[in-house]
Amino acid sequence: PLRKVLPFFPGRKPVVVTIHDVIPLLFPDKYPVGKKGRLAFLYQKYLLRFVSHIITDSQASAQDIHSYLHVPKEKISAIYLASAQEATQLSKSEIDEVLTRYGITHPYILYVGDINYNKNIPNLITSLTYLPKDIHLVLVGRNFREQDIPEWKAIGEAQEILPESDTKRVHFLNDVSQDKKNDLAGLYQGATVYVQPSLSEGFGLPVLEAMQFKTPVVVTKAGSLPEVVGKHGIVTNT
Repeated sequence: PLRKVLPFFPGRKPVVVTIHDVIPLLFPDKYPVGKKGRLAFLYQKYLLRFVSHIITDSQASAQDIHSYLHVPKEKISAIYLASAQEATQLSKSEIDEVLTRYGITHPYILYVGDINYNKNIPNLITSLTYLPKDIHLVLVGRNFREQDIPEWKAIGEAQEILPESDTKRVHFLNDVSQDKKNDLAGLYQGATVYVQPSLSEGFGLPVLEAMQFKTPVVVTKAGSLPEVVGKHGIVTNT
């Protein structure tokens, strides 16, 4: 929280703060806070009056910060992120070796990231019912595992909607670490398409990673995603 990084007595020296996004404010019923959380937010919002400048990840986030935190637009700058993923181009045999180890076959749709509400993963899963039966869905992220949280329960409910034969087309990979750079590169490069179905995004770094591997991308027109893909991806309605 901001109160841990901003001076307790603000205004004595110039302070620049980074705010990646304000997504919990866009969907308050999906990111509930108690009384302490509400008081902490109000305190953080108060401290923002005294910062010299705010850096954020996109023009969309800059607009949200202005709208929801009432920060003057002239105090906010958007600086786009860069990928830390090395753009290592693998050979076909190297890609096939990665896919074989993870039990993945062509063709498949890829998603990389978290399971937060704004990521819209349940709808991505149920969309398989509209696709040819040979297309699989590969979901990569450490939180794609059984856990007692609303987001995982929603994913389970989405799977229950699918016919039993279609549930076998959904693959959860929660052990692809950043240390296995060739593994993630292989999954990106082997994908037929990368899909980011988010209801909102402050940036969407996996979209940038997919594009650097020349994987076709499909994104919603929510938040920053149209900014990230520009003319290099397909932008659809949410």
